[in-house]
Amino acid sequence: MKRFSALAITLLVLVASTRPARAEKRRATAPPADDSVAIAFVDVDSNEASMTAAGSEAWLDLKTVTHAGAAEKRMTRLRRRIGIRLVRTNALASGTATISVRLESWDGRATFRIDGKQLSSAPVTIDTHLAVGPVTVHTLEIEVPISAAEGALAASMRWEAVVE
Repeated sequence: MKRFSALAITLLVLVASTRPARAEKRRATAPPADDSVAIAFVDVDSNEASMTAAGSEAWLDLKTVTHAGAAEKRMTRLRRRIGIRLVRTNALASGTATISVRLESWDGRATFRIDGKQLSSAPVTIDTHLAVGPVTVHTLEIEVPISAAEGALAASMRWEAVVE
C-alpha cells in the first residue's frame, strides 16, 4: 500500500509540474497581437482651404480656384500641406512604416503630386521610414491647366502604410 501511495503522489507531482509547461506552450502559440497601423489625417493649414479629417479619411475643399497668373502661364498651381499621423492599432507609439499613395479615381483635369512625386493609379512610395506617433507634414500640389473645364475637381487618393 505504501508503494501505491508513493507512486500516486509521484504521478501527481509529475502531472502538476508538467501542467504549467503545457499552459506556457499554449500561450506561446497564441496568434501575435495586431501590429497594423492606421493613417489619421491632421489639418495643418486651416486658413488656406478647409479639410475635414475623420480618422482614416479626409475631404479637402479648395473653395473657388481662379487663374491669377500671367497670361503666358499655362496652369494654376495649388499647394496644400497635409499632416499625417500613423497610429498603431495595438496602442504602441513606436516603430516605423512605409507609406504610399495612389490616385484611386480622378477626372483627368488636373495633375496631383505629393512631396513633388506625381501620382497615378500605381502606388508611389512617399516615405520608407515614417515614424509611428508624431505628425509628419506632406505637401499636396495640384496643377490645373488653364484649358480645363470649369467645375469641381474630383479626385480620390488611397493612402497605405506597411509596418516595417
